[in-house]
Amino acid sequence: MFISMLIASVFLFHTPAIHSNPLMLSYKQPAHEMVLHRKPKYILGQHYTVDSTGYDACSSGSIMATGVHTYFGAVANNFLPLYTWIKMDRSINGKTIFRVMDRIGSGSQLDVWFPGCTQAISWGRREVGFTVIEYNHK
Repeated sequence: MFISMLIASVFLFHTPAIHSNPLMLSYKQPAHEMVLHRKPKYILGQHYTVDSTGYDACSSGSIMATGVHTYFGAVANNFLPLYTWIKMDRSINGKTIFRVMDRIGSGSQLDVWFPGCTQAISWGRREVGFTVIEYNHK
């Protein structure tokens, strides 16, 4: 009897509890606390050189990942947070400041939204540089 109680107490008190929360990484620290301590992959002022393509409402629809209608000045990117402001190295149709408002399916690292199909096609695929100037402010 004593041995069965000892085995039961070891099992109950020395094994992690089974949680219904799938985000639980360990019985001591939940996942949302772990995320708060991670260093971001991106740094304010960081410069990137990436492949870029143009897109427009004809090719992708008119609502972006943020729920906002498309507009010139919006870009799509997968590695920066939505609402991040970037400054392009060279002006695009007279504009250098853009905002990450959409996500990319695949094929490039930065999609620039254009108001017309011909502008998007003439942009083609090219390498562009940009600098992160502000993060995640709606």
